[in-house]
Amino acid sequence: MFWKYNIWGVFWLLFILVASAIPGEQLPPSPVIGFDKFGHLIIYGLLQGILLRGFALQQRFTLLRKYYLLIAVILSASYGALMELMQEEVFRNRSFDVYDMMANVAGVLLATIIWMVFFRKKIEQKQKKNI
Repeated sequence: MFWKYNIWGVFWLLFILVASAIPGEQLPPSPVIGFDKFGHLIIYGLLQGILLRGFALQQRFTLLRKYYLLIAVILSASYGALMELMQEEVFRNRSFDVYDMMANVAGVLLATIIWMVFFRKKIEQKQKKNI
């Protein structure tokens, strides 16, 4: 049951890794100054939403299901910071940008707020049915 709900999270993590590794000279220029920050916000917001759903609905790991909100926030925000650090140290012609990292974390937090307002009760009711 774990993979049934979390395979998309793994794919999205891999997508972010590949996108972060694209050499800087191969990236198209931003059409508007700061537009890439919006992209970071959306990409990490989607990651957070996918992980929240997957962690909440999986049944294999009780602690993961119980603390899914906290674990997803920590994992998503840490992954966003790690990708920025890897762009500085590992990937070719990429660099660390504190504002990109802030946009990553902002996307995670925004998705968490949206989740708590619109989806949390519905998912937690579904959790109780599946126990």
